[in-house]
Amino acid sequence: GIYTKDVGSFATNNGNISLGEGSQGIYTNESTNADNLGSGHIVSTAKNATGIYSESTNVMSVSNAGEIDLQGDKSIGIYIENTGDSITNTGVISAGVNSVGVYSKAGTVNQSSVINAANDGIGIYSDGGIVNLNVGSSLNIGSNSAVGVYALNGANVLNNGTTTIGDNSFAYGLKSGSNLINNLGVTLGDNGVFVYGNGAGNIVNNSAGTVMMTGSNNIGFYTEN
Repeated sequence: GIYTKDVGSFATNNGNISLGEGSQGIYTNESTNADNLGSGHIVSTAKNATGIYSESTNVMSVSNAGEIDLQGDKSIGIYIENTGDSITNTGVISAGVNSVGVYSKAGTVNQSSVINAANDGIGIYSDGGIVNLNVGSSLNIGSNSAVGVYALNGANVLNNGTTTIGDNSFAYGLKSGSNLINNLGVTLGDNGVFVYGNGAGNIVNNSAGTVMMTGSNNIGFYTEN
C-alpha cells in the first residue's frame, strides 16, 4: 500500500491496491490528506483489511472518489480518529460481513455516493461526530442486525439521501444523546427498524421522510430510556 508520515505529507492513489489479511491500502501518520481518486481501486477479500487508515493529532482530510471494496470479515473502508478530521465519499465503498464502510471518531462524514455494507455490517459508524448524508447518498445495508448509520455520544446525523436495508436490520441506531434529522425515504425488508434509539437525543422525521415497509413485522421508531 501507501504509507505517509508527518505534517505536510499526503497520499494519493490513482491505481490498483490489493490487500492481504490485516493490511491497509493507505496508512497516514500525522499527515494532512489522503485521497483515493476516481481511477483508484483498493480491494481485498481477506479479513481485517482497511482501505484508508488515518492516525493523526492534526486535522486530516480523507476522500474517496474511486472504489474501496473490502469483502473480507471485520474490515473497514475508511477510518479517522480525531475531532476536525473529515471524510468525503463521492465514490463507492463496499464492506463485507461484520465490517464497517466508514468509521469516524468525532470527525465529519460527508457522504454523497454509495456505501454498501453486508450482513451484520455497518454503513457509517460515528462516535460523537457529524454525519451528512447528502443528496445522491445511497446506503445499501445487508441483513442480520446490520445498521445503516450507528451514532453514539452526541453524534448528529442529517439525511438527504436514500437508505435500503435487508431483513432484521436497522436504518439508524442512535445512542447516548445522538440526533437525527431525516428528510428522505428509507426502504425496509422484513423485521426491520427505521430508527432504534437508546438514550437518543432529538429525532425529527420531516414530510419527505417516507418509510417504505415492503415486508412484514417492521417498526418505524423504537426508542427507550
